[in-house]
Amino acid sequence: PAKACDCHVHVFAPDRFPFSPKRSYTPGPATVDDLLAFETRIGMERLVLVQPSPYGADNAALLDALYRLGARARGVAVIDPDRTSDAELDLLAAAGVRSVRVNLESSGNRNPREAERALYAAAARVAPHGWSVQVYASLPVLAELKEVVFRLPVPLVADHFGGARGEGGTGQPGFSRLIEMLESGKV
Repeated sequence: PAKACDCHVHVFAPDRFPFSPKRSYTPGPATVDDLLAFETRIGMERLVLVQPSPYGADNAALLDALYRLGARARGVAVIDPDRTSDAELDLLAAAGVRSVRVNLESSGNRNPREAERALYAAAARVAPHGWSVQVYASLPVLAELKEVVFRLPVPLVADHFGGARGEGGTGQPGFSRLIEMLESGKV
């Protein structure tokens, strides 16, 4: 349909933008040109580029892609809440970033208290910009954070379907809490 949006895509250009040495996986290249060819083929007009974990908090590839895609795309960046400057947040906003990603799952972080601290820190930094926080966490961790999510000063985007697994069905642990969060309008 008109204005269809692919709401979660990545760009990988390791020849121009080196991956973090701390990455948990090494993807193949997926350039902006590759992305545009794919999205054109399936009829998507708009895109949300999400900072992938192999780049860590280095948003250079994301920014390059957002500049090239212009008004067609928005972005989800990764920041270090303690080190990312206000000037960098302004630069990200000007490029089209409207959310930050807290990626717990790729690093294997399944500690709900650490997740809580990470969410509050990210939310505190982006709330003045009117952004959301996107979290990539396992369903059990996300379910443990239900009350925290309701207290965040920003909306939360549950990345990768909130960690729900298709084979687990609606009875999998944490699924009912995910549904409650979705019904609240906060997620």
